[in-house]
Formats: sequence, C-alpha cells, structure tokens
Amino acid sequence: MACQSNVLMENSLFWEKTYSDNFASLCARTRRRLTKGNAFEAEDAVSDAFLRVMQKSPEAIQSPASYWWTAIKRGWFDKQTSPSGSRTEYLEDMTPEAVENLAAVRVEPEALRVLDQEDSRRALRLKLGPLTLEEQKLVKGRLDGLSFQEIAGSLGEDVKLTRFRWYRLRARQRCRSGRARNSRSL
Repeated sequence: MACQSNVLMENSLFWEKTYSDNFASLCARTRRRLTKGNAFEAEDAVSDAFLRVMQKSPEAIQSPASYWWTAIKRGWFDKQTSPSGSRTEYLEDMTPEAVENLAAVRVEPEALRVLDQEDSRRALRLKLGPLTLEEQKLVKGRLDGLSFQEIAGSLGEDVKLTRFRWYRLRARQRCRSGRARNSRSL
C-alpha cells in the first residue's frame, strides 16, 4: 500500500513539474502554429492534451514536452476535422463588414471593374433594343474606346460610313427614348 502511494506521489510530482515547466511555452507554440493567435483555444488544446497525456505512466515517456506537443497536434487536428468539432461560421450570422473582409468573398478590383463593365453593357443592350450586327460591332468598339477609324477598319468600310451609322444609331435611340418618355407621361 505504501509502495503504491509512493508511485502515485512520484507520478503526480512528475506531471506537476512537466506541467509547470512546459505549459506556457506549449501554449505560445500552439497559439502561433495551430490556433492562428487565439490564446483561449491554445490553452484549451494544451489542457485537453495534458489530460490525455497524464493517463500514461511517466516511465513510458522519454521526452514529456515533445510527447505533449504531439498529443496537442493530434487532438487539435482531430477536433478540426470532426464534423462536431469544426467551427462553422454562417454568412447570415456575420455583419456585412465581416463578410467583405473574408478573403474567399472579396472580389479583386480588376475583376469587379470587369463585372461592372459587363453589367453596364448588358443594361445598354437592353436599352438599345434590337441592333444589326454592324451596329453591335460599332457600339462594342465605342465602348472599348476605339476610334471611328479603327472601327471602320474592323468593319472593312469607309470612316464616313461608320460615322454616319453612329449618328443614325444615336438619333434612333433619341427617338425611341423620347417616345418612351411621352408614353410614360400619358
């Protein structure tokens, strides 16, 4: 009986010393490497692993700190991969500012500019109504910032004819929009 209490006392002293010597450094290491800077989760992971490690007899462990670190990593990754332990944040629960700051949701400025440009072109096509193929090329060229000479070259026609088509298209659209305004006012 005295021998068994002596072994328990030695075990508790060993684990107490191991805990006091390594807890702070393992918490810092866990915070840096596993929990992305979250000190509370790091302390929880270290404490959970310590409870699992304490079940082993000290004689079976050669290096308590490295054994404890291995238990921390395994416990952390098990928690992250299990469906019940993984943290899920729903977009509905987040504020708009938090959603905009997420890297997965953020749209790059260049992509946003292209998307806005495509939306503007689609709205313009709806507003313009039916166009001939030449008129579609003319509008696309003007939206892309091409000159009349460049558009005429791509259409294979004279610059004067291209300008005439452009002015005729604009006049037709003014006429359409004027009729639309008059019908709304009635």
